[in-house]
Amino acid sequence: QEEDITTRQGHEYLCQSHMDELSEKEHDFEKAFSQLENQDIEKASLIKVTPISVTKIQRLASEETLFVELYQAEGNLQIFIVARDGPVKIVTIDISLYESAESVWVLMAALRQRATLDVRSHEFIREVRQPLARFFDLLITPLKDFACKYRRIIIAPHLFWHYLPFHALYDKKEKAFLCDQLEIAYSTSASVLHLCQQKNQLGRDYALILSRDNGDLPHVDQEADLVSRAFSPDSRVFKGEQAYLGQIRNKKINPDVIHLACHGQFNQEAPFLSGIDIPPEAKDDRWTYLPDLFSLRLDCSLAALSACESGLSRFTSADELIGLSRGLFYAGAAAVMLSLWQVADESTSYLMENFYWHFAKNRQTKTRALQLAMQAVKARKEYAHPYYWAPFVVMGNWR
Repeated sequence: QEEDITTRQGHEYLCQSHMDELSEKEHDFEKAFSQLENQDIEKASLIKVTPISVTKIQRLASEETLFVELYQAEGNLQIFIVARDGPVKIVTIDISLYESAESVWVLMAALRQRATLDVRSHEFIREVRQPLARFFDLLITPLKDFACKYRRIIIAPHLFWHYLPFHALYDKKEKAFLCDQLEIAYSTSASVLHLCQQKNQLGRDYALILSRDNGDLPHVDQEADLVSRAFSPDSRVFKGEQAYLGQIRNKKINPDVIHLACHGQFNQEAPFLSGIDIPPEAKDDRWTYLPDLFSLRLDCSLAALSACESGLSRFTSADELIGLSRGLFYAGAAAVMLSLWQVADESTSYLMENFYWHFAKNRQTKTRALQLAMQAVKARKEYAHPYYWAPFVVMGNWR
């Protein structure tokens, strides 16, 4: 018995020794992380997720802005509603993870199908508009009492909800899409939004525009010219072989806005191989991939990727997103504008022209500028389908 007591005491001493060592290492880590956070907040954000308080989340909103965060559990969906003042409100929706995911994937597949592009067709009504209306009733109608006095909602989705174009949800009672009623912004989380707004980068005067057509994007060069007019004469446009990301390092440019018009592709199986068809440097004969973005220093108020699937990310079980948006935020962009699916060349050019006219010339917020641009595109009969006007989202600092 004495031997057992001695052995147990030895184990307890060894366990305490390990705990003391662990505590010391945790203290060293916190100290090092604090120093890194003060020097390079983007790099720190990749090493450790720092949750923010409810008070800080409330400060992200304004008198006109509501912050909404989703959490999909196994058996239900919880929606957290945070306003500038007052307590956090929680709405619980009785829908399972499997049912939610299946509904989102089916809708996203339908949005990409050319068979439904005629908005007068039964296929469009059955496969696109009706599901958009069901999602409106499911997700937006329960918020109506809270959102009615706001002009803008910032949405932080969860898991597969990141793929849903909330701004395209359809209110069948009003016969209007959500983007007709509210400005919509997105963020991967409250922490990321807090990081973006801390940058306080709000410039919209000087633009760097890169466009690259490899034979099947006849409107990207035209898009570059149209976008540049919104900033004229304070813009630099590089096309074709002159369009490479190394132009960003030109000290003489220092852009507020970086606009890239080209091909893009999201790689679901290997998200780090997602990229855009603009090379990192002039000497490179390859695409720019996600790891390349981590070496950039953007320091701009907006980075826009006018490319297919640029806004898609693969989510982990911890809801970490791995995609181009993460690389752009890490590089220093305060906000990004990206696409959720393969975009049409001509309608995208028209949308971008409208967006920048309202953003740069009329000095509207990014969310208001995108709202007005979407309304302009869908007002044209040939672009009435959400496929044409709804692929792009603003993430990060919406101002």
